Amino acid sequence: MTIKDYLLDHIPHTIFWIIGLLLLDISLWLIPNSPIPISYLLYVDVLLTVLYIIFLILVYFYRNRWYASLRNHLDLGQNALDIPLKGAQNHGQRFMQAHINQLLSYHHQQLDALISKEQDQQEFVESWVHDIKVPMAATKLLLDSGNLPIPPQAKQQLNQEWQQINHYVDQILYYSRLENFANDYLLREYHLRAIVVAVVKENMDYFFQKHIHLNVSDADAVVLTDEKWLTYILNQLLSNALKYTPDGGNIALTIRQDHGAVYLDIQDNGVGIPQEDLTRIFDKGFTGTNGRLANQHATGLGLYLAQRLSDKLGHHLSVTSKVGAGSTFTISFPALNYYNEQLGEKTLKVHNPQRFND
Repeated sequence: MTIKDYLLDHIPHTIFWIIGLLLLDISLWLIPNSPIPISYLLYVDVLLTVLYIIFLILVYFYRNRWYASLRNHLDLGQNALDIPLKGAQNHGQRFMQAHINQLLSYHHQQLDALISKEQDQQEFVESWVHDIKVPMAATKLLLDSGNLPIPPQAKQQLNQEWQQINHYVDQILYYSRLENFANDYLLREYHLRAIVVAVVKENMDYFFQKHIHLNVSDADAVVLTDEKWLTYILNQLLSNALKYTPDGGNIALTIRQDHGAVYLDIQDNGVGIPQEDLTRIFDKGFTGTNGRLANQHATGLGLYLAQRLSDKLGHHLSVTSKVGAGSTFTISFPALNYYNEQLGEKTLKVHNPQRFND
């Protein structure tokens, strides 16, 4: 607390002190038969005022240690929630300190309860996903066996619906694991084109159904990533491209390199994204104009998860789009190289380390 604030807080005390001095002077001056000279009264007033000022100064320095403790605790920011307040010097300060520490204790109890609840919920979701995957796997085997007495077109439709259900189940699982991402990923070097081709094969039925022209570049590059999480990201982006590209449209997947960094472009000639939606398409729950107008049952989670997972993997997901011309989603992989190989040490060097921060 500054001296100015301290003095402002003591304005009522100072006014009360001045009124008390005036009453004292009047009382002494009006004593009958023993008049006290005004000069003597002024001398007493000055003396008492000096003592009052000294008292205020001493109290300020005494209390300033407590104010400093509060200020230091406040400067800790969020970490202050984990550190009890100390430094109380009198009964009033100890009462305030106990109240604040009790609130911190309540906060920790509520936080522990919330974490426990979230862990239970995550365990339930993972258990549910595991249980639902069993009948889904059996259903897929039946569909692939060719023994079902159904027309080929109906079988193709069933396969597409199965893939859609499987996509939503994976979306639930990945969303539940998003905050515990560090426990379920492994960064390794992969050939990017192999992952791209595998994702395209998973979605090939949709290409056939909508007669989409596909172009996958022959270029390849080695990137540092997690295959499972990158596969989900690509599935989400390719699913969106298929969803909003009209029948007979074009989708191109291009791998390119620039200054050592690797880029994967997923380009379509679909409906495009309105300019006012571009800054919000990665927001959680945002479905946008296309999601609301098209009969696509958008959840607003797909692109949100794709960007969050990209950030956690150290990649960067961006988009450019024009209404009526299509969209291009680009995943950029930071440039990596090795040095000290002549010493027999193979050390990974990251040119853009800030992208690897969560």
